[in-house]
Amino acid sequence: MDKERLVYEIINELKSGENVALIAFTGWGKTHLGFKVAVELAKEGHKVGIYFPTLTAAVRKWQELVSLIQNANPPPSEILTAGAQQYCAFKWQYPQRYCHRCTLRRNLQQHIGAPRVVTYYELDKMTPDNVCTYWVQEQLFPDYNIIVGHHSRATKTAPYVRYVVWDEAQE
Repeated sequence: MDKERLVYEIINELKSGENVALIAFTGWGKTHLGFKVAVELAKEGHKVGIYFPTLTAAVRKWQELVSLIQNANPPPSEILTAGAQQYCAFKWQYPQRYCHRCTLRRNLQQHIGAPRVVTYYELDKMTPDNVCTYWVQEQLFPDYNIIVGHHSRATKTAPYVRYVVWDEAQE
């Protein structure tokens, strides 16, 4: 079966409520195929989460996904998300312990707006210094068709996605 047909076969299986595991050799194109599945689902208005074993892996593959989105019609929106430790202005080792009483936790979504494609570091540049970008990101999740992050972000973003592409599931 060619990979283009496989994309639609996977989508049909997912829509029928089935889980799909794609097992193939390194370099076969599993990640790219997962991206294509995610983009096709997002074009239909579905919310998709794409998760990698590390944030570094997600950043490394980000541009490939952006290229697929730019060629899609209509182009879905996507966000590359990061955990609180990436954003914490106070550089806490475990910022989640302090977030609930942090002076930088404010509702700022209406002032920033959601760019169609954005990464956690671009969002950090757009957010004023007196506001926590982590919480801005959290407020923006409903605005995106595709949410990308590392495996541990899956529990945080699960309420916002219907389908999941799990890269390197053995990790």
